[in-house]
Amino acid sequence: QKKQRDSKEKTGEFASLELAVLDRFAGPWNVSEVHYNSRGDVVGSAKGIEEGAWVLDRRSLRRTYTSGEEGNLFRAIGMITWDAAEKQYEGTWFDNASTSGPTALTGVWDEASKTMTFTLTSTAPDGKPVQHKVIDRFLDAEHRIATTYKVIGNQVEKVIEVQFTRAVPCPSNLSILPEGVSPAKP
Repeated sequence: QKKQRDSKEKTGEFASLELAVLDRFAGPWNVSEVHYNSRGDVVGSAKGIEEGAWVLDRRSLRRTYTSGEEGNLFRAIGMITWDAAEKQYEGTWFDNASTSGPTALTGVWDEASKTMTFTLTSTAPDGKPVQHKVIDRFLDAEHRIATTYKVIGNQVEKVIEVQFTRAVPCPSNLSILPEGVSPAKP
C-alpha cells in the first residue's frame, strides 16, 4: 500500500485528463533548431534546452527555453493550461526577441497522431497582427519535432523546425546535462 501511495504522490493528480496530456511536455529536453528563409532555404541552426515544469498545483505547465550561444542567446518562457470553458489549450509566450509584447496561443491535441497544433498570435513592431502555426508531434516518449509556420493569408511559410530529445536530468536536479554529457559516477 505504501508503494502505491508513493507512486500516486510522485505522479500527482491532474484536475482534468486534458491537463494530463501536457505532462508529456514536462521535464528536460535537448533541442536542435534549423531556421529557414521565405524560399525554404536553411539559413541557420542552433542548439539549446527546454525545461517543462508544472506550476500552480499542476494546473499550468511552464516551459523555459534557451538556444544559441553565449552573447547571442534566445530565451523564452511560456505557460500553457487547459481552458475547460473554451475546450482548448491556452497560453502565453514571452521571449527576448519580441519587441511588441507577448504571444498568445491556443492549442488542440490529437491523440491519434500524438500531435499538438498551436495557433500563435502576436503583434509586429508596426502594430499589425502576426500569426504562426506550430505542429508539435511526439514520435515517442523521448522524441518530438515542432515545426513553426508563419501564416500569411491562406499561405504558410516554414520558419523553424526544432527536434527535441528527452535530456538526462542533472543529479542535483537543478539543471539538465547537455547532449552527450554523462552524469558523474558516484
